Amino acid sequence: REENEREAAAREEAAAVKAREVATLRKERSVRRQEENVEAAAAALEEKEAALRQQEEAISAEAKLVQSVKEVMREEASIIEAQADMIEAALSEAEALEKLTLDAAEDAATAAAAAATTSAAAA
Repeated sequence: REENEREAAAREEAAAVKAREVATLRKERSVRRQEENVEAAAAALEEKEAALRQQEEAISAEAKLVQSVKEVMREEASIIEAQADMIEAALSEAEALEKLTLDAAEDAATAAAAAATTSAAAA
């Protein structure tokens, strides 16, 4: 009877040891899965960071392009302003020339009238 009790106790102890081993194996598997999940999350995070860096580079390049376009537009505006100034100067010159022409025509008409008057008086 004592031997049966010892055997039963030994079987219970063996069953308890086996249960602890199974529990340990399950915990180890769970830890491995968690480590794999962490590694996968870290890889996904690295991919997202790389994508963000690419977006930042694209935005920076686009900002540089916009800045270049602004500079070109400023230069074009300066050219247009200079052309407007030249046109304004040409118009002023044309108006002055027109006034001189009208004045010369008036002077010629006055001279012609004076000559006609002198010719008539001489005749």
